[in-house]
Amino acid sequence: MNQALSISDPVKAEACVESAPQGISVPKEYLDPPSAWNPTLGLFLGGYGLAALTIWQWCFGDWPLQVLVALAFLALHMEGTVIHDACHKAAHPHPWINQAMGHGAAILLGFSFPVFTRVHLQHHSHVNDPKNDPDHIVSTFGPLWLIAPRFFYHEYLNQNYFW
Repeated sequence: MNQALSISDPVKAEACVESAPQGISVPKEYLDPPSAWNPTLGLFLGGYGLAALTIWQWCFGDWPLQVLVALAFLALHMEGTVIHDACHKAAHPHPWINQAMGHGAAILLGFSFPVFTRVHLQHHSHVNDPKNDPDHIVSTFGPLWLIAPRFFYHEYLNQNYFW
């Protein structure tokens, strides 16, 4: 499969696509959102629980800073999974709960859920295309701290609001 992805000759690439088995599809149960009680809902609630515990310990507790930082990173990672699933409409079968989970995760991450959704789906449309993949800079050479600022860029600076 990697060989087919690296073929630069369009004729050879088309031949590889045509020779692939036909009629293969993903089973419908894997395409639909999960049941109402599902792992993504657990990640959403658990992430908020960890964030709350971390903040409470920071203000009133005596846990070491290293533990609090680790818990905060874990909570943010959990919410990152939720926002990703929610932008694909796969976090919850009820659309308004899916949206609420996406917006709720975005609050903890410091993102805008509609902007994240637009940018992430654009990424799926143009994976590894240096000119059109908004994630290309982070996945190839950019530092991880650029992840959050790039959403600001896509929402404001890339829209020619300032020039």
